[in-house]
Amino acid sequence: MKTAKELHESAMSLYEESLAAKYIGAEEKRITLLKEAFKFEKEAACLLKDKYDLEPTRSKLFASSATMAYQLSDFRESEKMVAWGLAGNPPLDVLEELRDLFDKVNFYRHLTTKGIELSEDEFRFTLGSGNDMMKGIARGDEVMARIIGIEALYSRTVQRMNKKPYQSAGRVSEEENNIIQLYYKVPEAASFALTFKIPQPKQQPLFPELTAMGPYVDEMLQCIDLINEGKMAELKAKIPDESYFQSFIINARKIAPDGNNIKQVGFTIYRNNEEKVHSFSKIQAEIVLDSITINTKPEEEKEKEAKRKKETVSGKLLASDSPKKFITVVEEIKLYKLNGTPKKSKFKRHKIKFITEAQKELVRDHYEGDVSVEVWQYHDNSLEFIDLKRS
Repeated sequence: MKTAKELHESAMSLYEESLAAKYIGAEEKRITLLKEAFKFEKEAACLLKDKYDLEPTRSKLFASSATMAYQLSDFRESEKMVAWGLAGNPPLDVLEELRDLFDKVNFYRHLTTKGIELSEDEFRFTLGSGNDMMKGIARGDEVMARIIGIEALYSRTVQRMNKKPYQSAGRVSEEENNIIQLYYKVPEAASFALTFKIPQPKQQPLFPELTAMGPYVDEMLQCIDLINEGKMAELKAKIPDESYFQSFIINARKIAPDGNNIKQVGFTIYRNNEEKVHSFSKIQAEIVLDSITINTKPEEEKEKEAKRKKETVSGKLLASDSPKKFITVVEEIKLYKLNGTPKKSKFKRHKIKFITEAQKELVRDHYEGDVSVEVWQYHDNSLEFIDLKRS
């Protein structure tokens, strides 16, 4: 019968081989080697199960075997190993390692109850210099607005690539929500960086073509690159659906640097031990819902379009719980007496029609605020939405 030391040495040799297999992408071989390593490490730890005086060796073996089981997604076995390790008298560093493993096991077991797991794919989002930043610190609203934009870009990309109709209102199913929600790792201090982990279904995916999540991140970042390079026609070719197209521009604009408070933004993909950096340098003011690429009118209305002109309407955007076909902007017109003294203002209501579902999402962030709305004005004075910015 082998001793605990001999079993541990065999386990470590196999574990190192499994890491080498992972490095070259031999996943089946990695799993096979890791299972063998866990078997030996567990056996070594169990030989010392009642040897409470053999610390820290005893607790380290249980922590090591728990880690291997966790990497195999065998959360029940990992939980058992953690429990045996905690039952002894581990030194503080091993105690913290075991507690950390216990938290991870509970978290990932919770994910399995939802039918999802976190894939190996991840990407990092970095904010660089700016007036609202210093090393490792960034203002909350600047960070949160960009997180919301990234979540929207990713979820819309998954839905679009799986040919889901664009939905501007209403709730998605819990099953779909579990897939399109991103998870965050602890922020990293350098500039300011967040790492996003990607969920994926364990079996019977909701989206039939969804077998790996990496391509969705690749698609999202390739489209951001096109905006950054000003290649809007190529972006429209990749995203022909008008609502998905405008939605992508709207949310990319949320993420982009403003050139003042946030001056640098970037993404880094980690895959197969390699990294690829995507820099996003175009500032928000340069990213517009380009009217040249927006053409939803039928052929018979081209004459009407030729007579329209572009205008800007400024005022307060009236609140609405669920905009359907139009928004209302109330413009204050200040009146003056002949001697130049002000008298009571009058107010003019502008009714502005939506042309895509994505535009409804854009206006929701601005209700009861002062806005400037770029519109098409037709010969009958009707107004059609193009873009909106806070005044």
